Amino acid sequence: IGGATPALELYGYGGPFLYSVGVSNGEDLDDTNTYKNFFNTLRLEMPDGALQGSSISSFGMMGWDVASRENKFYRLSGAANLRWKKWDVIGMYVYGKEDNYNLDTTNVINKANAYSAQVGYLFNPYWFAALQYDYVKDTNSSRDEFNKVSEHITYMPRENMRSGLTLREELKKNSGGRTGRQHEALVN
Repeated sequence: IGGATPALELYGYGGPFLYSVGVSNGEDLDDTNTYKNFFNTLRLEMPDGALQGSSISSFGMMGWDVASRENKFYRLSGAANLRWKKWDVIGMYVYGKEDNYNLDTTNVINKANAYSAQVGYLFNPYWFAALQYDYVKDTNSSRDEFNKVSEHITYMPRENMRSGLTLREELKKNSGGRTGRQHEALVN
């Protein structure tokens, strides 16, 4: 699952619904992708009450990589966020499929599944802590597979300022060619 790409997006919020539709050229503005990539988002939010801030969302993307051969791909995602009192519980699932994963003369189909779950707690307006589990597996044992637990603490001195520390531990060795397990410490 790649990072941010330049795109044209129509975004809106009406009542409890947030929506977006968009088109992207590909990896960057100079990408020679004549087919383009298309994406959309729909989210239903709880605007008030005991579960204010809770939401259910979906995301979809369909596109093409163009190199020596065409690779049609798509991603589908669903997620839910339950906010209750000082608790924040999030779960998500992503399914992806690529028709020519290796962009070679032989079509190698790759299917990927990703799951994530997070439980967080707001101790006071300044401190938030969370525990997260992430799992990504595909049919070609790529280098993108992982199975990790993350612990996170955030300090928020003001509403628009955050500083945090995340520790990640890989639970088992990746089958995609990396040696050993990778552990990370992230500061933001």
